[in-house]
Amino acid sequence: MKWFDWVVVFVLLTIAFCCVFLIGWSQGSGKSFQDFKSVELENYRYDNSSACSSLDFPDDLYCYQKDLKSWYKYVKTNDEVTYSLEELKLYGGDCHNYALYWKAIAESKGYGVELVNPGINEKKAHLFAVIYNHKGYCVTDQTIVWCFIYPEDYKPEGYYSK
Repeated sequence: MKWFDWVVVFVLLTIAFCCVFLIGWSQGSGKSFQDFKSVELENYRYDNSSACSSLDFPDDLYCYQKDLKSWYKYVKTNDEVTYSLEELKLYGGDCHNYALYWKAIAESKGYGVELVNPGINEKKAHLFAVIYNHKGYCVTDQTIVWCFIYPEDYKPEGYYSK
């Protein structure tokens, strides 16, 4: 090979390296907000070192509610896209995003949780979470937390103990 051929190979390899580097870099933290398409609940893992994590049911949920109200922002989003907790705090979300937020908190605390979709009609939908344990249950709908605590001696059929 002549020196000119070596220069061409060197230039092509340099261009290829730069393209790979730039593509890899753009796939990292350089993503735009709309590029995040993870549907894993891990995005919403809540920091259990917060003051709320040391409280018992349902006081912990009221504590998380108070925290949520300090940064809550309603923004209609694509339900196929799930945002991280940091993105939810920064950009906001809709009922789907906040239902997943409450589900992540419930799971991190070891509570049972059900997501409820009342199916309003074909054009409108809604999603909220019902969080429960042996003490009672709470309906969480964005910034609303409504709880019902069972009486001490209440043990329904199919008693749930967690």
